[in-house]
Amino acid sequence: LERATRGSRGGSAVTWPNAEIGTLCSETATRDPRKQPGTEFRYIDISSVDRARKAVGATEIILGENAPSRARKEVRAGDVLVSTVRPNLNAVVEVESSLDGEIASTGFCVLRPRPDLLLSRYLFYFSQTRGFVDSLLASVRGAHYPAVSDRDVKQTTIPFAPLSEQRRIVRIMDQASEIRNLRADGNAIAGRVLSAHFIATFKDPTTSPKAWPACPIGELAIISTGNTPSRKKSEYYGDHIEWVKSDNLNTPSHYITPTAEHLSERGVKVGRTAPAGSTLVTCIAGSPGAIGNAALANRKVAFNQQINAATPKDGVDPYFLYAHFLVGKRLVQAASTGGMKGLVSKSRFSAIEFLSPPPEMQERFGRQCKELCDQNELRIRQSEQLDRLFAVLLHRAFSGDLTARWREAHMNELLQEMEEQARVLGLSDSEVTP
Repeated sequence: LERATRGSRGGSAVTWPNAEIGTLCSETATRDPRKQPGTEFRYIDISSVDRARKAVGATEIILGENAPSRARKEVRAGDVLVSTVRPNLNAVVEVESSLDGEIASTGFCVLRPRPDLLLSRYLFYFSQTRGFVDSLLASVRGAHYPAVSDRDVKQTTIPFAPLSEQRRIVRIMDQASEIRNLRADGNAIAGRVLSAHFIATFKDPTTSPKAWPACPIGELAIISTGNTPSRKKSEYYGDHIEWVKSDNLNTPSHYITPTAEHLSERGVKVGRTAPAGSTLVTCIAGSPGAIGNAALANRKVAFNQQINAATPKDGVDPYFLYAHFLVGKRLVQAASTGGMKGLVSKSRFSAIEFLSPPPEMQERFGRQCKELCDQNELRIRQSEQLDRLFAVLLHRAFSGDLTARWREAHMNELLQEMEEQARVLGLSDSEVTP
């Protein structure tokens, strides 16, 4: 992958014509599942998209009579779905054959490439480029619910390479994508090791009977709730100490991620801080599923009122305490009183019962846990590097640089294809001449 991202030497410069995506796609249809109330269908919602893998994850099977009002767009295998909501998140997927004929949300623009002009996977990879995302962002409307229209997506231009060169690009990008997916699979497996090790050592704390003595969290740790220094006083905000929000706890890292905002020296005096070794836990959230998200502080931080910090008392290992929160997330969620949202008060949080094995056993586990956490950080950095290389590869693919040498070896055939494309699109010869 690194070799592929290096600039090519030599090769033949060529200018591909740019074409609006909509001109290279066929019309698609809508269908109201409620007209067949007894028929089941799979519903592809924007939340179904795994943005990291650019694939459809779990889909909901719904009876026609219960179809959401947004379930209207019929999809076919090979369609490319582009989320028109929050395009900065780049929720794009190619529809697999198993979802042929199913229904997607109206929050997607459904693109159905004409096979004589455009390969689905060529379009799929182009839709992941920085240029495509930036083009949509330039058309965004709405501050609180940023979105673009189907028309905005279809009017975006794509480098219109000959089909044979599209195939070459797709083959290379498929190989690179497979490498990323293998890395993601490996990370997912490795990410389960810490929880499995905790359960193997101490048993599952969410089940009964308990394998070890248990006591309230408040006896194991000092509990504190964060706050937000007055926004009216700009002098409270600066660059003295990181100010943690819930987003910094819901990441692949076991540690709190770098924050976007910081407090000043004056701000930290009215804020709440937690020392290194504390576990920060989301206790107020817009959805119950976010309750109990936790991360370990490996430096002193300030934090907001949605978060409770558990700073271990003497004899309690910080990594043991963090791993307990990781494995026992359901214990925190069970203490929530927020209904459809999530809310765990400081008193209810402090009363949650955690296992309390002997300190020496905690310490031994803590050393092993730290190694696993640090290995996870290394995997994250490697994945980020792989993502950067993939982005470079995408740029080279759609600038024509990636296939320059191959193009030079097949120039006569490519010229014939490009002339045919020019006739299809009504372009002049000057627009496709290398």
